[in-house]
Amino acid sequence: MSSFPIPFVASASAFASAMRRRCLSGLAAPVVLALAVIAALASCSTVERTVRRAEAAEAIGEYAEAAALFRQAYQRTSPKDRAARGRLAYSMAECYRRYGQVARAAGGYQNAERYGLTDTLTLLRLGDMLRAQGNYRAAAAAYQRYLDTHPAAPAALAGIEAAAAAPEITKKGSPYTVTSEKVLISTRSDFCPAFADDKTL
Repeated sequence: MSSFPIPFVASASAFASAMRRRCLSGLAAPVVLALAVIAALASCSTVERTVRRAEAAEAIGEYAEAAALFRQAYQRTSPKDRAARGRLAYSMAECYRRYGQVARAAGGYQNAERYGLTDTLTLLRLGDMLRAQGNYRAAAAAYQRYLDTHPAAPAALAGIEAAAAAPEITKKGSPYTVTSEKVLISTRSDFCPAFADDKTL
């Protein structure tokens, strides 16, 4: 016996069409659910593959590539997975710091802190990046938050001292004038000038 009523139809072809629609509508929900599960599993494996590629790039010093891959993995990770997003934000910030992207590194460390990853060097590194940007008050606050969990940490104490002294040093200015020397700046892989006596030339 059928568990659903058979619709009244005028012809055999219309009856077959109605039955086909009824069967497909009954299958639609499980098919959609199965596709959603497959998509979720595929995205998980994609994130894991991206993280592995990022870690491999970081290990060989390709920090720009690693940061971009960590960023992709971070964006594909659900905000509900706070621990994973915190770790990815920290890893991304470390890569940015290592190749001199101070503002992006600071943003990464702030995201790591927002997701609760403060048991590592997050706050110390955040203080360093904020100090490098000239944001001395925020840098001192980050160092202080680091000291709350790592009392008497020499790097944090030195950072607070430097952040306190920096505005006065900046205001005083430098006794030196730096000018660009066009002869030493070229596109021919000139890395560094050196002094030598006439005998070595």
